[in-house]
Amino acid sequence: MAEKFERKETLERVLEPDGTAIPWLYVRRYRNKNNRVVTIYYALFTDWKGIRRRLPLGDDLKKAKKKLCDVERKNDAEFDFDEAKARNVTLNSWAAQCKNAMRERDDSLLKHLKESFGSMALDRIDDKDLIDYRARRIKEPVIKRGKETKKLTSPTTVNKELALLRKLMRLAQPKGFVKVMPKFVMDREPNRERRLTDEEYSALLEKSPVWLQRVCNAANETALSRGDLLGLTWNEIDRKTKVIALKDGRRPKYGKRFRSAPKR
Repeated sequence: MAEKFERKETLERVLEPDGTAIPWLYVRRYRNKNNRVVTIYYALFTDWKGIRRRLPLGDDLKKAKKKLCDVERKNDAEFDFDEAKARNVTLNSWAAQCKNAMRERDDSLLKHLKESFGSMALDRIDDKDLIDYRARRIKEPVIKRGKETKKLTSPTTVNKELALLRKLMRLAQPKGFVKVMPKFVMDREPNRERRLTDEEYSALLEKSPVWLQRVCNAANETALSRGDLLGLTWNEIDRKTKVIALKDGRRPKYGKRFRSAPKR
């Protein structure tokens, strides 16, 4: 019977042949899901800033000792470990690590961000870069089905792109990849109160399955945003008065707490 897979996070001191512990050098051994023993060496120490650190040194003891000597020399020279770590984390690499924190529709936003900031270290992105990015993006035409259109990229779209970048950088900040967050000043977005015409609404219902028709009817009659509509709970719906009152601090797009359908 195979031994149960267990991943231990405990570190053990590495000893010299005479039983003396090697300063700063630790090892972690565990069995992976293939029941193979994995060995990883670490430098565990308090650096010259007084910060407790754990740096991986690889799986070979001889090489780990050499790397440990390099770590000790850097610490003696007051090397900035945080700055070095931040330099190596680009937007491309960090976005790949944050896939679970992003929505499917973020892919199109991320594509434009990567074109400008993909190879840049997160910690190097500053306010000027963001201002230049916005100035350039609002002059670029919208691409639909692989072809350029006459319509230019809207401030709303650029705001969404920068909001995604801000989210990724905030996730990176606790790990030391970003020291100072840019301000991320957003442009004011124009109010959008356009409503579907009768012809457009009828065509939408005709092409929609029955379950989606109900959602379309609710959206058309309440003018709620997609997020508010799909997030509705029963305690927000008063069947007697036929009024929807958003709760838990949520507010409709134009600031009103109660929502009724706009007049045609």
